[in-house]
Amino acid sequence: MKRLHAVLPDDIDDPAAPSGGNTYDRRVLDGLAGLGWEVTEHAVRGGWPRPSPAERTALAGVLGALPAVLCATPQYLQQRGTPARPEDLRQHDRRAFSRGERPEQPDDFVARLDGGQVIGC
Repeated sequence: MKRLHAVLPDDIDDPAAPSGGNTYDRRVLDGLAGLGWEVTEHAVRGGWPRPSPAERTALAGVLGALPAVLCATPQYLQQRGTPARPEDLRQHDRRAFSRGERPEQPDDFVARLDGGQVIGC
């Protein structure tokens, strides 16, 4: 079974705060679930896309609890390129975080490799 952990704004389904992006995210997640994917949603409070420092810390906590998250800063990806396949990671620098450890700058999470595809996070 294919799995997807989706980190989303906590108001994704709030009819009082409509958003084309949220509508699209909901449609994609529901579609994947309909195709048999195991979709786990992690709702995060925040003033997205400009969260406060405390909200960024909460986001880092959610991301830190997820399995196998690979992240990079925009500057790193600009200098080294974005990996397109798992084997591309051999050409990249790595720093491992143990479960529960937090990165120094949670806002540096910008890319995630999941099922062989790089997606935003």
